[in-house]
Amino acid sequence: MTWTGTAASGALPRALVIAAFVVFSLTTLPVRMLDAQRPRRVPIAEPLRAVSIQPLEYGELLPGIARRIPYTDPGRAGIFEIRGPNGASIRADLVLPAALIGVASGTTLPVSWQGGDGIATASRGVFSGLIFDPRNPVITSLSPTGHLFLHLGGTATPHLPQNTDLYRATITLIIADLGS
Repeated sequence: MTWTGTAASGALPRALVIAAFVVFSLTTLPVRMLDAQRPRRVPIAEPLRAVSIQPLEYGELLPGIARRIPYTDPGRAGIFEIRGPNGASIRADLVLPAALIGVASGTTLPVSWQGGDGIATASRGVFSGLIFDPRNPVITSLSPTGHLFLHLGGTATPHLPQNTDLYRATITLIIADLGS
């Protein structure tokens, strides 16, 4: 974003008002000094933003039978979208749960992660990119349009027996701008 020197509702920006006051009250100042008082376009770094587009869904599970969801599963893989400055270098860390927690029962259902459970891509539905282990940081760059999608799979391993319940957990994404 850049500041253009305009303000909402037709009001003059404060910097412009100050510059006008200096011009009208101190007309004997050297031109160079007045030039330094003029409002300038000041580039403001675009912040990194992330949003969860789709949760990682294991669906119905059978006790004692593990289910692995690959990052390529369009209906079940988790998807994060990261936006920011075009081509920005970033570091992404996922804070992953060791288990899902039953909403009604409070019982746990183990989940696990391994190398190849994630991919970083420039497009949401394209699966060519940086394949990664979600247990480790991912260092990559945003696309030339300022986007990056992280697709995430994982494995749920229900106990035998496992309580019937709705199980949930939170995956936290931490992103850092490494400078371009």
